[in-house]
Amino acid sequence: MLRKLLFVLTFFALLLSFQANPTVGAESNSDKPKPVIIAQEKNFNILTATYTLKGDVEITHKDRHIRADYAQYSLVKQEVVAQGNIEFSDASLMLKGDSLLAKINDKEIFLTGNVAFSEANLAINSSKGYFNWNTKIAIFEENVRIQEHGQEKQVEKATLNINSGELTL
Repeated sequence: MLRKLLFVLTFFALLLSFQANPTVGAESNSDKPKPVIIAQEKNFNILTATYTLKGDVEITHKDRHIRADYAQYSLVKQEVVAQGNIEFSDASLMLKGDSLLAKINDKEIFLTGNVAFSEANLAINSSKGYFNWNTKIAIFEENVRIQEHGQEKQVEKATLNINSGELTL
């Protein structure tokens, strides 16, 4: 009986700690920095360890940043699913789109709908996009439009190495 009571009290203490401060601090005593989560509305489901975030959502982890209208962040799966006015950025690039799936452990994101990338003399738009922040490779697929140095091309797939700037069609 005492074990059950301790379990219930521990459960509620955890629940209250998550509800009292759903923004996760950027600094911690562990080796792994925790993400910073900002939104107009934040809910945390303790049973699934998932944040549901609505309105001006911002999730920052190390040098990666996601902005969206709506997102769900599963701490167990280490995945972010987001919709609406997506902006993903890290130290090397910024991508925009309509929806996003970020697989944090795999160091990759998948974007769909109005995917856009641009820098000085290069702009790429497509229906789908992929980026691995470990390899720094971005892949654009379906209805790919490329504007480079004033020239426009349309292809089905383009691969961009962010480190070297090499674009492969």
